[in-house]
Amino acid sequence: MNIANPLPAPMAEPAPTLVLSGFEGRHRGATLVVCGCGTSLTAEVAEQAARHGWVTIGVNDVGRLFTPDYLVVLNPPRQFRGDRFTHVRNAQARALFTQLSPQVLGPVNAPLVQITLGANGGTEIGHDGSLPHTQNSPYVAVCLAVLMGAKRIGLIGVDFTEHHFFARSGRHPLSARLARIDQEYGALAQALTARGVALVNLSPVSRLQRLPRLSLSDFAGTAATLAVPTAAADIAANIAPRARRVFVVNHRFLTCGEVFTDGLRHAAQALGLAHADANWDDPRLPEKVAAFQPDLLLVVHGRRFVQRWGERLVHRFGKAHSAPWHSAVWLVDEPYEVDDTASWSQHFDTVFVNDPVTLPRHQNAHALPMAFDPVHCHEVLGPRRHRVGFIGGSNPTRERMLLRLADAGLLSYVVGGPWRSAVLQRLCLARHVPHAQTAALYQQTDIVINVFRDQHHFNAQGLAGQSLNPRVVEALACGALVVSEPRSELLQHFPELPVFDGDEALVATVQRLLTDRAEHDRVLAACRARLTQHRYQDRLQEALRVTLGTEHTTGAPAPHPSLPAAPSTDPSAAPSTAPMRPALRRPPAVRPALPDLSSRTRVALNLQPLVAAPKRHLLYHLWPVRGSTWRWNVEQLLQRIDLFNGRRIVAIVSDERTEDMAVVRAAFAGHGVSFIEGPNSAHGESDTFPLMLAELAREHPDDLGFYAHAKGVKYEPQCPPAVRRWAEVQYAVSLDRWPEVRTHLERHAMTGLLRRMGRYANHGHVGDWHYSGTFFWFRHDAVFRRAWQDVPRFYGGVEAWPGMLFAAPETSCLLLDGLSERLRDLPYHERFWQQRGNPAFAQWQRAKQALPPPPDLLHPAPFDGEASPRLEQRPEEFAWWLDQLFDSGAQRLLVVAPAHDGVAAHVRRAAARRSRAIEVLHLPRADALPAGDRIDAAFIDGDHSYAACRRDADAALAAGARLLALHDIVDSDWHAASRCCVSRVWAELTAQHPQAQARMGPDWGGIGLIAVPAAEL
Repeated sequence: MNIANPLPAPMAEPAPTLVLSGFEGRHRGATLVVCGCGTSLTAEVAEQAARHGWVTIGVNDVGRLFTPDYLVVLNPPRQFRGDRFTHVRNAQARALFTQLSPQVLGPVNAPLVQITLGANGGTEIGHDGSLPHTQNSPYVAVCLAVLMGAKRIGLIGVDFTEHHFFARSGRHPLSARLARIDQEYGALAQALTARGVALVNLSPVSRLQRLPRLSLSDFAGTAATLAVPTAAADIAANIAPRARRVFVVNHRFLTCGEVFTDGLRHAAQALGLAHADANWDDPRLPEKVAAFQPDLLLVVHGRRFVQRWGERLVHRFGKAHSAPWHSAVWLVDEPYEVDDTASWSQHFDTVFVNDPVTLPRHQNAHALPMAFDPVHCHEVLGPRRHRVGFIGGSNPTRERMLLRLADAGLLSYVVGGPWRSAVLQRLCLARHVPHAQTAALYQQTDIVINVFRDQHHFNAQGLAGQSLNPRVVEALACGALVVSEPRSELLQHFPELPVFDGDEALVATVQRLLTDRAEHDRVLAACRARLTQHRYQDRLQEALRVTLGTEHTTGAPAPHPSLPAAPSTDPSAAPSTAPMRPALRRPPAVRPALPDLSSRTRVALNLQPLVAAPKRHLLYHLWPVRGSTWRWNVEQLLQRIDLFNGRRIVAIVSDERTEDMAVVRAAFAGHGVSFIEGPNSAHGESDTFPLMLAELAREHPDDLGFYAHAKGVKYEPQCPPAVRRWAEVQYAVSLDRWPEVRTHLERHAMTGLLRRMGRYANHGHVGDWHYSGTFFWFRHDAVFRRAWQDVPRFYGGVEAWPGMLFAAPETSCLLLDGLSERLRDLPYHERFWQQRGNPAFAQWQRAKQALPPPPDLLHPAPFDGEASPRLEQRPEEFAWWLDQLFDSGAQRLLVVAPAHDGVAAHVRRAAARRSRAIEVLHLPRADALPAGDRIDAAFIDGDHSYAACRRDADAALAAGARLLALHDIVDSDWHAASRCCVSRVWAELTAQHPQAQARMGPDWGGIGLIAVPAAEL
């Protein structure tokens, strides 16, 4: 099987095998870091490991980010989705540790070390070297680190939060078992402490609670020879000085939500602070603060806090009552709100302002600019779907600038508003999005536009803003280049940042940077190199320095995750002598220019030839509005459903207009369909398509998928003739000529029909092309390498999705390519079919050629010298089956086959030659066997559809067959074109009966044999 290999290293021969005992004590007294695939694993971990000489043990596909010293892999390849196992196979680690046999694991680059898994949830390495295990692979990696002699073990990327560091993969599959896993890690830490080994959690976001926690910078600043405490709870206290206590009073913002809450919370965790927080409107806020006894009380925004607590602010929290803590407020809307904030900021011991222009308006004020949260805002390697975007509220200046970009065809989306322009309304993805989704959009955007606010609610003096805003640092941290209006502080921090002054300059700047990729990447790299002092961690550290006179650090500030370090300005700086690691895998600095701007940020597909017999999966959306149209659509599909030898997934949505769900499910009875059911909504199939697609993401990358929906149901009770014709043509062209579809998919990521170029208002102006009618085939190895989860949630979003994922040259068209926006090219209209559609379809039908049968099926060879009756079996396969039949001692055989078939006659002839007595029953279907009749064996070669073959196999087994044979189990283009789906039944039976045997050739035939144990009869 061919799997696209994104890494260059070929595997010329199997990897050598090493022994575990050779690694015992190899790193005695050293620091080892175990790396999972959670979002806390960043480039900073690899950089710190290289700087300090730590040994790294990764699990699974951490090699996407950096090459660990060692790799632990416990799951078999089939459990890895998409291209994940490709990174395991091509890993360049010194050794790969696994309990899997080489036959199960398959060929890999790294030398193999066979391990034995010991006690489940255990804490002691076995006398035989077996490693304790749980359901979480990093647990085994920690035990391996102990076997290697580690004195200190850091754990990172073991978060149990949503998503992996490399993709938005959703909820962690072990989340439901977190409590038990947390207990197991806690017990392991205690056991290791007793042995003099420290195990600490380095992740600021991990949900594990029973491990001592340290920031990565504190872990790096600790001497490796530090004595290990006698109790696990004392580890952090022994390693770091007493943690400062910070209580943050949060404010939830309308546009950016919990961004400050999350950012400061993660910052406190990264700095190792004792930290608590609550919202300003919490009725128990005074009690919570008093109980926590912070060193610093930091209030974000402040206005609502002052309004809610009034005079109680001074008496309960402030200096007037001799409170034991220091109070500070961070004003984050300066200078727009300065007249208001200046009227009450004096109640706080210290005032921090986001813009230095208002420092004179406050007492004891200090500048504290905006920041970004690296937990959410970090670069995600891979394609970027959007060229240009903007997220923020509306104002006249922004509206004018963005509309100018949209008119030039450069603006991909906006979020926020409310927008007065109808064009911007169409481009608007949402009015509000959570901060995490904002970061996700930035991670998918090439250029982010920054236009500052022009409305000052409380700024009578008209103080002009000087500072940068969060958008600048957040977008840069996510790997997007920012094009901004100029400001003094902005240019002071980011002198290379592209700025504009006016509409025309904005359009020209964006066009230049989209066209000149070398310039774009050079400027982006220079700006990102200056981000290392703009994290919330850096802002909180500065607040501690100003208010409490402490730096709260044990070393130099750690570089921001996934960002390059700022270039040194010290000419005397000596080169590092730390051990080197292979370079982090980042996109190349300069990408070749492509003619299609929308595809410039997409990763090249490099498609490999399809395997001989790819699995073909069906995804189908059905809104069964009462009437005849949905039934007609299902009939059209079921006539062709045996083309699909893999999964068959039907999503059914319901509302007050729909048929009873039981009636709808019954229409698919016997066809091996699985269902996803839910309510219908205004988003239509955009709700169900991502759910079905997620199911296919678990399947093999060599597989293919096909998507369609029941067409015309919304017009009930009368579907227009043009729409019915549209649906007829789509079913026929998509599903009636499999060899042609295969030819297209050999060279393209996707194929369909009625392809229309351009962006359209009903698609929200996203996607550069679409298949009109939303019937299309796709390759797994192409779709699941791109941002497949981002399906637009609007009616017609699925139709727009292919054009967002792929550039037009990466796809193909089966019929009528290049439709225009003209009325005569719309398939809704009868004139389209009269002038274009019907003539093109008639030509397609005339060109249709049946796939010729294989020569040895068209003219079968004689069997045992007998050419009659005709035997449509390969002689060697049939002879093998006869031997198995007679060796079994069967006395009563059921042959399910057409009346003209020669199997029964040849069995009787062979029995006579061998002097064997056997009764042969020849029936067209197995359930025609009289009730109560029993058989010993069955040979199924009747109707080759899935439903009929499954029916015959089940009936034969129910009649007592202890030897069941299926013919035509081979999956080939000939079988697919002939609607033979025996291979799907065979796959299901072999999953139930692992002892199955088979004899088969490459292109047709094949006999599968199941011997049923007597206990199962």
